[in-house]
Amino acid sequence: QGKNEWWKYLFWILDEKDSATESNIDSLSEDGVLSAPPSDKKLSQGTEVRFDWLTSLIEVPLGKMPTLDTLDLYPREGKNASKLSSLDGIERASGLIKLNVERNQGISDLGLLSKLP
Repeated sequence: QGKNEWWKYLFWILDEKDSATESNIDSLSEDGVLSAPPSDKKLSQGTEVRFDWLTSLIEVPLGKMPTLDTLDLYPREGKNASKLSSLDGIERASGLIKLNVERNQGISDLGLLSKLP
């Protein structure tokens, strides 16, 4: 995973505050990979974010996502696939209510969750 290229692992950002206008506020390119990070405005509106194959939260600007309440992290499949090994940076997700870390991740220390407000 390239440094500062967290958006390439972004699967969706959803804005679910208003169910009448619930929508995917970030469309992925045809190949499923964003060429640039979403705008700060889109980040600030996202209530649910999903990443596939992300190996680090450090570069993800969770502090720019004040309405984020659900974070989904899905691993790459396969025996030798890189995995998320740490929750470093999770404390910046101040409104987080639900953290969904799918099986086969390599997280050994859940103590960082205690840093969430």
